[in-house]
Amino acid sequence: MPPEFWVPGGPVAGNDLDFRQLALEPRTLLERQYMALLCEFLTKPRWWEKIGDNDTLAKWMHEAAIAFVSLRDTDGSLLNGDPPNEEDDRGSNSDAPNPEDIEDENIIPEPNSRNEAVAFASTGEKSGSDLDKSNSDHLEESSTLSPVVIAYIRAAVDALPSDTDVYTRSLVPHTLSFLLSELKAHQTFSLLRLPPLDTNQTSAPSPSARASPTSAYGVLISDDLISPTAVAKFGRAVAPLEEHAMVHGNWHPKDNRVLNLVHPSSYCLVYGKSLISSVPGALVGEAPIKWPGPKKSATNVSTRFQWLPAEFSVSPTKSVTLKSYINGLGRRTYPHAAGAIRAVFEVMLPMFESALGALTSTPVRRIQASFDSDEFCQDREEWFRTKFIETKRAGTLPSAQYPTAVPDNLDPTNSKRNNRWSKELAAEYDQWQEENYDTLSDDRDIVEPELPDPNDDVDWEELCTGGRQSDTLAGKDLQVIVKMAAIHLTPENPNYEGGNWHIEGMENEAIAATGIFYYDVENITDSRLTFRNVIDDELFTYQQSEHTGLESVYGFDNYNSANTNICGSVTARTSRCVVFPNFLQHRVEPFRLADPTRPGHRRALALFLVHPENRLCSTAHVPPQQEEVMRDELAAAFGSKWPALVVERVARFAGCMSKTEAKKVETEVGEERSNTLEGSFAHVHQIYLCEH
Repeated sequence: MPPEFWVPGGPVAGNDLDFRQLALEPRTLLERQYMALLCEFLTKPRWWEKIGDNDTLAKWMHEAAIAFVSLRDTDGSLLNGDPPNEEDDRGSNSDAPNPEDIEDENIIPEPNSRNEAVAFASTGEKSGSDLDKSNSDHLEESSTLSPVVIAYIRAAVDALPSDTDVYTRSLVPHTLSFLLSELKAHQTFSLLRLPPLDTNQTSAPSPSARASPTSAYGVLISDDLISPTAVAKFGRAVAPLEEHAMVHGNWHPKDNRVLNLVHPSSYCLVYGKSLISSVPGALVGEAPIKWPGPKKSATNVSTRFQWLPAEFSVSPTKSVTLKSYINGLGRRTYPHAAGAIRAVFEVMLPMFESALGALTSTPVRRIQASFDSDEFCQDREEWFRTKFIETKRAGTLPSAQYPTAVPDNLDPTNSKRNNRWSKELAAEYDQWQEENYDTLSDDRDIVEPELPDPNDDVDWEELCTGGRQSDTLAGKDLQVIVKMAAIHLTPENPNYEGGNWHIEGMENEAIAATGIFYYDVENITDSRLTFRNVIDDELFTYQQSEHTGLESVYGFDNYNSANTNICGSVTARTSRCVVFPNFLQHRVEPFRLADPTRPGHRRALALFLVHPENRLCSTAHVPPQQEEVMRDELAAAFGSKWPALVVERVARFAGCMSKTEAKKVETEVGEERSNTLEGSFAHVHQIYLCEH
C-alpha cells in the first residue's frame, strides 16, 4: 500500500497555508521611509557592538540624517514595490550604500537611488522655526538619550544642507531619537543567540553568533553564524557541483549568467510518471504516483509537478540528520556536499524557528494612523468654499460676473446653505466651482502623522516581536527543498538584470520559510534581496472622490500603485545567512561588476522549509530519477560496473528520465510557474479607490 501525502484539497490533513495570501495593515509613507533607514543599521554586521562606540555613533547620526532627507526627496512609488517607470533602467545597479559602510561619507545615497526607495510627502504650510524649536525641546526632555547622543543628533541636523525642506529638517531629530531607541529595544528583545558553525578546531572558540532582525517582519540575518573556515570548507565541498554544471551547460534557459548547480525543477516529481515506493529509501519504485487531489485546482497549484524535498530529522537537542537523498545531488558522486548542506541547515535551525513564528503573529505599525482620508486634510468642498471667499475678498474675480459682496462675518467653513450665504452668492459659488473644479490646484495642507514619542507611547517588546513566539523544531522530522545557483558576470556580460517579485514554490509544495546562505560573493556591486508585503487596501475609507489625504499620507497613486509596501532589503555578502517567512514577496535587484575588467560572481545555497504540518511526497519514497545516479547506486549495491546498455535498461525500468526528458520536464515546470500570475498567490492588484 503506497503511503499517502498532503496536497491542497486532498484527503490528508495539513496546514491550510493561509499565510500565502496574507495582507497586512498599510504603513504610512513616513514609516516606510523610517524603515528603510532602520534597515541600513539592522543589516550592518554586529551593529549592536559598534553602536556603543561614540565616534562611530556620531558618524552614523550624520549619515542617517542625510540619508533620511534623501529618502524624503525621492520617488515614493519605489516604496510600494510598483513597476519601475520608463526612465528606470532595470539593467543598471543603484548607488545605494552597503549597509556595513553607511558611515563612509562617500556612499550617502543619491536622491534617485532605486534601492533606497522612498518618498514624496506633502509638507504643508508649517513654520520652520517653530518646528525646529519643538523638536529641540523634545530632545531636551528625552529621558533615554544621553547629553552626548543629543549633541550628536543636533550636530547632524546642523550639518544638513541649507536648502533642506523645512518640514523634513524638523522631522530629523525625532526620527534619529526614535531610531536609537528602537535599536536599543532590538538589542533587548530581538537578537537571537546562535551556536556558530566553526570547523577550525585549532583556533580559539568563536564568540557566540547572533541573528539580527531587519525592518522586514520575520526576516533574520547573521554574518557570523558560519565561520570563515567553515565557509571555505563548504565552498570546497560543493565546488564539484559547479564544475559539473559548467561542463554540462546548466545555465538558466533565459539567462546565460545564472548557473544552476542544484535545481528542484530538474528531475522533479512528475505525477503519472515518477515511481513511488512504499519502503523508504528503496532503489526502485513500485508504481507511478497519481495526483491525489481534486481534478480542478487553483492556478497556483500544480497537478502535474512537485519539487521533491529531502528528509531531515531533528533530535531533541537540535542536531540534524539527513535521512534521504537531496534531489539533484548524487551522494556517491558528491560525497561531501550533502553533509555540508546538512550542517548549514542545522545551524540555521533557530532562524527558521523564528521565521515560522512570523506566520502566526502580526507586526505592529509604529505610526498608528487612521485609514480614513478625512483625518488628514480639509474637506474638499469646504476647501473650495474657502478658496472662493478668499478670491472674492481679494478682488480678483470679474465684478460683472461675480457682483455679490461677501459679508464680513461669513465663515467659509460653513455650508453655503447657511443663512449668511445669500442665494446670489451661493449661485456665484456654484458657477465658480464648476468652472474651476478640474483646474484649480489642490494645495490643501496635509496633516502627516509622525512617529510616536519613544519614551512614552511605545510597547517596544510588542513592536520588536509582534508577539511572535518561535516554533520549536526540536524532535521533528522536517522536509527541505534544496536549490543552489551561481550568478557569473564577465566583462562581456557585466550586468545582472534582476528578478521578478515572487514567493517560493507552488501551493502544493507548502513552503513555509526560506533560508539563504551566501557562500561566495566576489567583485560585484551591491546585490540586494528586496522584500515587500501585500497590504489590505480595503481598510481605506473616504468620501466620494476624496482620497487625497490617503494618497499623500500612505504614499500611493490611485489607479497606478500596487497594493504592496516595500518593507526591507538585505545585501548579499560572503558568509551571510538570511531566513524569511514565505508570505513576503521578494526579488533580487539588478547589480553589475564592481571592477568591469575582471569577472565576478555570487554563489548561494537556498533551503526551502516545507511547513512542518504538511507531509509531502519526498525523496524518501521517490527513488533517484537520474540515470547517472542510478548507475552509481547499482554499482554500489552489486559491487561491479554493469555494461552501459544494461544500466540504461535497468534505469528505464526503474523510472529514470533521460537527460532529454529531464530538460523537457524542467522547461515545462518553468513555464507553468512563470504563467502563474503574482496576483493569484497573494491578491496583488492596483489600488483602485473607486468613486463610490
